[in-house]
Amino acid sequence: MTGEALREAFEHGVGMARSVQISGAALEGRRSRPRGKRLAAAAVGGAPLDDAKMYTVAALDFMTDGGDGYSAFDHFVSSEATGLLARDLLGECARKQARIVAPAAGRLIFRED
Repeated sequence: MTGEALREAFEHGVGMARSVQISGAALEGRRSRPRGKRLAAAAVGGAPLDDAKMYTVAALDFMTDGGDGYSAFDHFVSSEATGLLARDLLGECARKQARIVAPAAGRLIFRED
């Protein structure tokens, strides 16, 4: 998906009452701001999000089908349904890793105006 569409998804996630779930990215936002102004900063893989760049994204079908209002996934360039269940993937990862470590703090920063 394009960086522009990914930015739209991040913007939507920052505006939700519950926390957006991400991996490989860092977001800074202000939930009290109006739509389109909530996402203050976004980085993917340690680099600033580039609206013109293409990104490979893995997401639950609930989100790609527009659940919780995620319309940004309508802008996929291509998509592939794996048929895999998130619980099965998480279980497989847990079995493969001897120890599961929480990610470093600071990936999601929400500031008050």
